[in-house]
Amino acid sequence: MSKEIVQLDLKEEYSYWKREFSFGVEDDLQNKSPSVLYFWHRKTNKVVELVRDNIDLFSPKDRESQKLFVELGCGHGVEIFAIRSILEQKKDSFKYVGFEGAPKHLELCNLRRRFHLENCSESDNISFSWMDFAELKFPSHYGQADFLYCSEVIEHIPEPEKFLSKIHEFIAPGGYLILTTPNEPNVFQRSFWSSKRRKKMLKQVEQLRETPRKFTCEGKEIDVYGHVSCKTIQAWEEILKNTGFELVDFRRGAITHGHFRKSNDQSFLFGARLLVEAAFDLLPNKMSRPLSGQLIGLYRKR
Repeated sequence: MSKEIVQLDLKEEYSYWKREFSFGVEDDLQNKSPSVLYFWHRKTNKVVELVRDNIDLFSPKDRESQKLFVELGCGHGVEIFAIRSILEQKKDSFKYVGFEGAPKHLELCNLRRRFHLENCSESDNISFSWMDFAELKFPSHYGQADFLYCSEVIEHIPEPEKFLSKIHEFIAPGGYLILTTPNEPNVFQRSFWSSKRRKKMLKQVEQLRETPRKFTCEGKEIDVYGHVSCKTIQAWEEILKNTGFELVDFRRGAITHGHFRKSNDQSFLFGARLLVEAAFDLLPNKMSRPLSGQLIGLYRKR
């Protein structure tokens, strides 16, 4: 971080960071896209709900022992704090570690950690570190994770089966994984996309595999891929089963991954979408899950 940033007051620094390095949600706020904000808002709420409703599964039997919670791909660093607030309601002892591959995301995560420490009187039990997700080498001094959260990462990995195998090795026996990723092509895409559009999308995926973005971190050139591993919920769960995970619980994500571009500035269309979401919420989760644009699942390592 530059000297200019360090000299700023913490709140001024956060504003400076958003102004100079805005991306992701900050861009969506500037572009006034309520549809995409709803997608991320729902995803976070459903993940927190999944943790809260299954909290007894994560509670250490030995209250004196400390367990390890790991997040892969922290993004803006919001959800690790939200999950911690739920787990700490049980007064359990967890160490929280977040691994992030994008340098600017990592800066924001550490800035958020500082903000929580200096303004919220919270315990200093969260740390963030950089990791190359292509190699996915977990530091040996952490041991094994008891609870791992990986959200909207695996679709960017060219070989997701190997990625999940490494996660499986890192999680302790009987440990848990919460995974979120797009459900593509979902029911709506299969229903309304023409065969020509499907072929075009497949061609775009192949192009993404062949032309990743590149950046340098810690002296190493890193390849960053777009959505190169898009699968249905059924396909993902077959891979997870073969890797050694069993489904414990799940939630339904938004009906589309991302947003309807045409609804960004049209209140009527966005309101209609919310009505459809509300109607699906009345259905049993098992029935509405295939209609979701996203997999949100809790899994146990066998």
